[in-house]
Amino acid sequence: MKETYGENIKTVSVLMGHASSAYTLDLYAAYAPNTGIGIGKRYMSFLRAAA
Repeated sequence: MKETYGENIKTVSVLMGHASSAYTLDLYAAYAPNTGIGIGKRYMSFLRAAA
C-alpha cells in the first residue's frame, strides 16, 4: 500500500511528522479494514481479463 486516497504514503508521513512511512502505515493500517476486499476484487478482475 503506497498510496492513501490518492496521496503518496511518504507525503502523508512527512505531513504528519512521522519518522518514517513504515510507521505511518503501521499506525493507520487498522483504519483501512476494507482494503483487502478492494485488492481482492481488483485482482479477480485482472485474472478474468487475462483469461
